[in-house]
This record gives sequence, structure tokens and C-alpha cells, in this order.
Amino acid sequence: MNNSILLMAFFLVSCGGNPTTNEAAARMGQPAPEFTLADLEGKTHSLKDYRGKVVLLDFWATWCGPCRVSTPALGRLHQKLKARNFAVLSISVDDSADPVKKYVKKQNVPFLTLMADSNVQAEYRVRAIPTFVLVDAEGVIVKIFQGFAPSMEDAWEREILKLLKN
Repeated sequence: MNNSILLMAFFLVSCGGNPTTNEAAARMGQPAPEFTLADLEGKTHSLKDYRGKVVLLDFWATWCGPCRVSTPALGRLHQKLKARNFAVLSISVDDSADPVKKYVKKQNVPFLTLMADSNVQAEYRVRAIPTFVLVDAEGVIVKIFQGFAPSMEDAWEREILKLLKN
């Protein structure tokens, strides 16, 4: 019984969608670190290519349960706002592209998926996944969300719409 309670408490804390930690809060208002990463076909993409757009970076992995749960929410957000200078850039921290390719195909993921390297994880200080980093059109980190809870979909949309109005 006690183990079940501890396990449930750990799950809720790790998956609760904590919007900021002290370290994350310190990065808000700072320029987003530039990166160039390969997509699943090997084509490279840079964050600077998205200047002028609001971007939600999604650091995730195929083996992460909360990451998989967040995929449909990200897809809905992408479909709803893609025509309004908004993009989701999904950055997988998996060791190999093979499971990522299978997952993206099976889930019919509609947004760009890139493969992380250790540099991008270190530069963004990704300590837990999923981590979502909201970057404004000028390339500045506006908000960082760690973990995932279904209520985050509405929070993302509110924050993104504020940025799109400016």
C-alpha cells in the first residue's frame, strides 16, 4: 500500500506539468540558443530559420510515457495555429532515429521532428523530459514547461496567442 502511494506521488510530481523551476526561470527572457539539427531524413534545420515565428520546442523521447501522451495535444496545436506564424519543433533525445521514425509514422505526427545532439540538450539545460520551450518571434525564451498534464494544452495556446498578437 505504501509503495503504491509513493509510486503514485512520484508519477504525479514528475508528470505534473511544472511550468518553471529556478533554473528554467533564470533562462526566460534570454536568447534561445541557436542549433542546427537533422530531421528524420537527414536534412538539417536551424532555429534561425524560424525567426519571425513563434516556436514551441518539444524535447521528448519515444520511451517517455508523458511525452507520448503530449503528442496529440501538440498535433492539435500545430494544426490550429500553423497558418499564424507558429511552429512546433519536436526534438527527440532518443539514441537512434529508428524508433523515432516508427513512432512518428505510426502516430501520423504532423510537425517537424529533429534528432537532438548532446550540445542542444546541454545548451537548453534539458534535465527532464518532456520539456517544452516557448520561443518568441525574435528568438527569446518566453516560457519553459517541464513535464506534461492535459491542462498544458490550454496554457500553451494562451501563451502562444499572446505572442502572436504582439
